[in-house]
Amino acid sequence: MKRIAAILLLLLFSCSEKKQSLPELLETWQGKVVSFPTNPVFTRYGKDTVDFNIHPSPYTILFYVDSNSCVDCKLKLNEWKQFKQEVDSSGGEVQYLFFIHNKRPKYVRNILRSGNFDWPVCLDQKNELDHLNQFPEDEQFHAFLLDRNFRVLVVGDPMRNLEIRNLYLKHILGMQPDWVKLETTAIVDDPIKDVGEIAGNKPVRHSFKIRNTGLSPLIVTDVATTCGCMQYEYDKKPVDSGKELIFTLIYTPKHSGFFSETVLVRCNTNKAIKIILKGKIKPAQQEL
Repeated sequence: MKRIAAILLLLLFSCSEKKQSLPELLETWQGKVVSFPTNPVFTRYGKDTVDFNIHPSPYTILFYVDSNSCVDCKLKLNEWKQFKQEVDSSGGEVQYLFFIHNKRPKYVRNILRSGNFDWPVCLDQKNELDHLNQFPEDEQFHAFLLDRNFRVLVVGDPMRNLEIRNLYLKHILGMQPDWVKLETTAIVDDPIKDVGEIAGNKPVRHSFKIRNTGLSPLIVTDVATTCGCMQYEYDKKPVDSGKELIFTLIYTPKHSGFFSETVLVRCNTNKAIKIILKGKIKPAQQEL
């Protein structure tokens, strides 16, 4: 299994990893035991301390974020919630460990509160976790699936790559999810929507129609956004052949000027569906 995982990761990241040798990185991390700070403090919403201790579990997912820019983009809180729901509904036993190193704790707290993310999170202001383990420089290798002894089974972010997500699920659930076996095709008639010039005091909404052109049911497995200012809504039920999925984007402006946000909708198709919402937000003085 280690050999399979290593080969898969090599194929997935060989085009993107330039800073260091991928074979060396995989050899270093595959099977490595992750060390944790002696007394990490976990909080809820980055404020209230919770009684949570790192403990042996059949599987542990460790996610480390080290950034002072657009932390919400990297956390992908909604995607993690969906992943946990899928694992829990299938009977998987997983401990989730989120460590965030950021010099603006209030900013992180606001992100966690606005995302209603009440999981235990360690705000690692001294960056102890990275000092102990010396994580790879590339952020896509800052997520790990660990066994009961905190030994690395898979390295790679399941929220960034569908194949890595599948590999996590295959380890945790002991089998591939059913939707992996049922591939279909889908199209979006108008994947790019320009909303023009709008006032900046209210969210922008637009619904895209994703049509299932294949024979198997269409199932959304993951959604990746470029910014925390972009939210989405859709019916999570499988879409029958020939039917349409209404996928709604909600953009909350943070500043005036032009914007262009790309969202990748990953389904049981051979490639992700890309939709784009763009426009121009009027400055405050021009709003009516």
